[in-house]
Amino acid sequence: MARKTIKHVAERASVSIGTVSKVLNGDPTVKARLREQVLAACGELEYRPNQVAASLRRQHSKSIGILVPDVSNTFYAELVGLIEDCVTKSGYSTIITFGGENPEKMQGRIRSLMDRDVDGAIISPSFNGSELLIPENGNSFPIVVVDRISAQDSFPTVATDNVGATRAGTDYLLSIGHRNIAMVSNSPEIYNSFERIEGYKARMAEAGVEPDLVIVGMSEADAESGVTKLLQRSNPPSAIFTADHLITKGAVRSLQKNGVRMPHDISLLAFDDVDWLSLVEPGISAIRQPTGQLAETAWYQLQQVIQGNSNGNTKSRLPADLVVRGSTASATIKNLKATGTQ
Repeated sequence: MARKTIKHVAERASVSIGTVSKVLNGDPTVKARLREQVLAACGELEYRPNQVAASLRRQHSKSIGILVPDVSNTFYAELVGLIEDCVTKSGYSTIITFGGENPEKMQGRIRSLMDRDVDGAIISPSFNGSELLIPENGNSFPIVVVDRISAQDSFPTVATDNVGATRAGTDYLLSIGHRNIAMVSNSPEIYNSFERIEGYKARMAEAGVEPDLVIVGMSEADAESGVTKLLQRSNPPSAIFTADHLITKGAVRSLQKNGVRMPHDISLLAFDDVDWLSLVEPGISAIRQPTGQLAETAWYQLQQVIQGNSNGNTKSRLPADLVVRGSTASATIKNLKATGTQ
């Protein structure tokens, strides 16, 4: 008979794999009812965690995996490079792989990394695929989730303070007179995007201004199309706040094609400060994520897990910086009149 896995336990108990993992690791935050369901399922299935695999794992291979959705995204390309620098300086080697936006593909990449006997992995999941990160033999495989955390990760996580960053960006636009501020974002199902949206909406609400949230798809082309529709409104916004790097690229392309000048016709503030934002004319104001600190913290946390010095509950949030360039300026009298502001 095939050995029962954590996935079988989750199905029998009608809970998530993450909940089973928490119960097996003695997490006190799990509700008593769910704990009883999981333990009962373990008994019925005669499930036993694979301690042999966990023991073998302690014979470190001095290599780790790095898994991100897509290295063509400049933010992830930079993050992967910085993580690799940290890892190699510590005498480890790396295996870099990509999961796209497909959680099942991502899970397959995790298994592939495990087959290569890496000591652990730093991962930015596809959408909210964190629960799928738990391999079928339990959660003995060390994982740190970076950037794309979820609401309730059972792993150590490292991310930018997304809420604080978008609050600060929105506050800056409000402080220079803008009231008709549109945020253009990809799917709010991605938790870091959800947090950025929440920070923007909270600050707009505090200012007594109606938020203008525009949800586009995951690609640069989707962003370009969404911003073009925004510009075609009878009362377009005086400022646009883009929620990630690919959306910024699509927005800039749309502004250029439609002859909209920054900041004369519209101000643009971007989330993610990548190299090209300072090379265009005018330079684009941006929220700069602490990419170097994200990489260093993720690697430090993974080392702690590998060495058995972490309980797996470390959650790190790092502050971002606002970089002001020429793409943002005070709202013009024309903009203010259009939004009804006196």
